[in-house]
Amino acid sequence: MNINDVLKRAISHHNENRISEAEALYRSVLEFEINHPIASVLLAKILLQTGRSNEVEKILKTVISQHAYYMQAHNAMGDFYEHKKERLNALRCYKKALMLEPTQSAPLVAIGNIMQNLDTYSDADNLKIFKVYQRAVSNQPKFLPALNNFTAIQLKMLLVDKALDTINNVLSVSPNNIRANAYKTIILQGLGKKSEADELIGFGKLIQTTELQLNTPNQNLVAFNEKLKQVILKHPNFTSEWDPAKRAIRGGAVVPRLFDYHHPILKKLEVAIVNAVGNYMKNLQNKENHPFLGYKPARYTIDIWANVLGSNDHQSSHIHNQGWMSGVYYVSLPESSVEDNAYAGWLEFNRPGYGLPVLGGEDNIERIAPKPGMLVMFPSYVWHGTIPFTSQDTRISIAFDVHADYS
Repeated sequence: MNINDVLKRAISHHNENRISEAEALYRSVLEFEINHPIASVLLAKILLQTGRSNEVEKILKTVISQHAYYMQAHNAMGDFYEHKKERLNALRCYKKALMLEPTQSAPLVAIGNIMQNLDTYSDADNLKIFKVYQRAVSNQPKFLPALNNFTAIQLKMLLVDKALDTINNVLSVSPNNIRANAYKTIILQGLGKKSEADELIGFGKLIQTTELQLNTPNQNLVAFNEKLKQVILKHPNFTSEWDPAKRAIRGGAVVPRLFDYHHPILKKLEVAIVNAVGNYMKNLQNKENHPFLGYKPARYTIDIWANVLGSNDHQSSHIHNQGWMSGVYYVSLPESSVEDNAYAGWLEFNRPGYGLPVLGGEDNIERIAPKPGMLVMFPSYVWHGTIPFTSQDTRISIAFDVHADYS
């Protein structure tokens, strides 16, 4: 086995989000050379990324015991401790990584992230965080996580023109970068460049609504949704335990990996959503330099899950970093009730999340009143969330991401 060639292919798969292929190659290297440091650390990252953290600590401690000066192992151990919310241990690991390689950016980005997530964080800390990300960008001027995070702190500090310069550096390297385009919409709205922002967001054009088509002779969405609702509520993956750092749902419950459970009603849903995605894509115009229209994938996969919300639960405003296109299908909604907010329970677009400012003001916020049977599709970089409602009834929706495969 030529280990370098195998690792090169594995890393390429990893970067393209072809996780299972990358993992198989990392494991093949480790079968050939037990505890290979690079393969071990990258496998640990995949295990952490896919929610299989039990093996991670042992793998990384073994690497560190044998390769004490391998910076990436200390940085990955920091990620492990951050995942466990052991932030002091995480900081210790990131600082050790920086001691070993002071010109690296990844540990600095991680330190800046922790600083923003501390319970004591306030706007007064932004200048310190700014300097951390600034150093990360100075170390590696083309390191996209550093540039994206530097943009975010510039936006929080209302340095809009500087944020535009920074985000354009990202887009010069990665024109379809999800975070960068999400940040750019905020910047353009803040600079009053509404038409340019609308070109990215495309409300009514790129953001589209339709009724789900079951492709059966006597389509009955009411009966279909009632059966679907019961399957979701009894799904073996149904859980109210989830990581708020990884999911936008606030309160309520989720059903990850919806199609793990083989049920006829879920198969009908899968066929209907695949057809809807195909029709949506077929009707999109081609536009070479557009970050969404210029990257329509010929091949793709769909990741799908369900969200179950109750009174005062909601989806915080967010984007889908791993998607190309995202969507939501409404299964059931609360019965009409008296609400203080006329938009209670509605789907909302263009309100930034993650503590970022609404630079364009409320005039740029768009809303859609959901209905059972409605399917909404949009670019994954468009900010979206839901407005809380007070009804005691359950609100069930099914969210999905279309992951492009450009290989």
